[in-house]
Amino acid sequence: MSKIRMQVNCHITRKTDCRYISEKEIKALLRKINKNLKLKDTLDVSLVFVGNAEIRKLNNKWRKKNKVTDVLSFPYERNTGEVVISCPQAVKQAKKLKVDVKNEFRRLITHGILHLIGYKHFYKKDKDKMEKLENKILYDKF
Repeated sequence: MSKIRMQVNCHITRKTDCRYISEKEIKALLRKINKNLKLKDTLDVSLVFVGNAEIRKLNNKWRKKNKVTDVLSFPYERNTGEVVISCPQAVKQAKKLKVDVKNEFRRLITHGILHLIGYKHFYKKDKDKMEKLENKILYDKF
């Protein structure tokens, strides 16, 4: 029996000086997410790293929340979309949580991609399920 490897496509745009996680590390994380979730279609993601002003503007436009957030996801089609991450907010959260900045970026990328493929956290049980899956992806060996 041959293994079918699903492709992962990633386009990275850095609209701010944000070099906490490399393109190589991002692509490795996306392959890990794809492998863990056993996606049947290609994972096609555009990652955009921005400053607080831009993410606040996007959050206000699309969610009617005029405040800075850490990550926004914009799904287009099945397993396809854009994840926008605020670099300053990610760094601030890492310091507040006393975690490695790179790990915070990995968590936000994973969180954003889970939203792209349909996970939501409106209710506590959904939030718990999503956090459990994030932790499995980030910390389990496959």
